Amino acid sequence: DGIQRVSIGQQHYQIRLIPIGKHHGTIVVFTDVTEITEAKKQMEILAKTDQLTKLYNRRYFVDYFDQLEQEGVVMLVDIDHFKGVNDQYGHPAGDKVLCELAQCLNDHFSDGVACRYGGEEFAVIIENETLENARNRGEKFRAAFQYRQTDFPCTVSVGLCRYQKEDYSKTMNLVDKLLYQAKNAGRNSVVWEEMAVI
Repeated sequence: DGIQRVSIGQQHYQIRLIPIGKHHGTIVVFTDVTEITEAKKQMEILAKTDQLTKLYNRRYFVDYFDQLEQEGVVMLVDIDHFKGVNDQYGHPAGDKVLCELAQCLNDHFSDGVACRYGGEEFAVIIENETLENARNRGEKFRAAFQYRQTDFPCTVSVGLCRYQKEDYSKTMNLVDKLLYQAKNAGRNSVVWEEMAVI
């Protein structure tokens, strides 16, 4: 039995050919599988997307990192005193801040892959980007987030380094240390690998 899939416009069909005897012809059965196909696409999107921010999720980020071919940079971003936003204004306010950060990342790093890395941490990979240029872009992003129009003012700390394509763990450990140094330096700052004390 030969089964084929065909798309016509927005519709998706499964076509099954059933021979009738040796010389009597073939029955062609068309089954509309549009809903199933669309549901699968939706599941694929959900599997790689953070539901709240609509950015990629950590799983997709790790998979993407493993496929990197060009040199570039990775940035780790954390919202400063985020617990205070949730405590003072409530969790809906915290969700709004997370979405504001996601939008700010999209605005400043549309050539990169941004993800919600976990909680209030976000990560960005930018291929074919220099550390110096990324540092300037990181500073502009940090300032834009700080001075955005919002009911819930807060800032971000940023760690930034060149990634090592073959070594996800080493790269993320380094950028995490840089982020930690930005936090320890008073927050609301960008720390990159050349200025780091490691």
